[in-house]
Amino acid sequence: THGYPQAYGNHPCEYKISGGLLRWEARGGVRELNDRVMMSEELTRSFHAVNQRTVRVRKAVIDAHPGGVEKITSRLGDFNAERLLASGIAGLGPNAGVDVKCLHAHVADQLCRPTEDDSDTIGKEILWLLQVEQGVAVDGSMNDCWK
Repeated sequence: THGYPQAYGNHPCEYKISGGLLRWEARGGVRELNDRVMMSEELTRSFHAVNQRTVRVRKAVIDAHPGGVEKITSRLGDFNAERLLASGIAGLGPNAGVDVKCLHAHVADQLCRPTEDDSDTIGKEILWLLQVEQGVAVDGSMNDCWK
């Protein structure tokens, strides 16, 4: 209806996190995070590792379905299928360098990781910055989220 994708949810914590990310992105949050990543070897390594993991996971999901790659190729064509299979978070190409592109995508990656996966991810950094620098509660109880 609005001419662009609409994300929504009914969970109050989700609303606070998503709303906080939207406001931060509108104030230059992606550029700010790109600068932070480029200035830190640790975050740069993490950024590339997260994108490589996304490529592996996507490929594994597609390969798990008989004829998965063929179906994607028939729908997208060879060029676009190859680009899809080689892209990281938010469609980041393998030669794109550091370009966070979307704070929401990195937070979603972090929130979808198993609890025992304590990788130092860009999503974890974004959640920390969202809480510390933007004042958004990211890990409260249901009572905290409703406030």
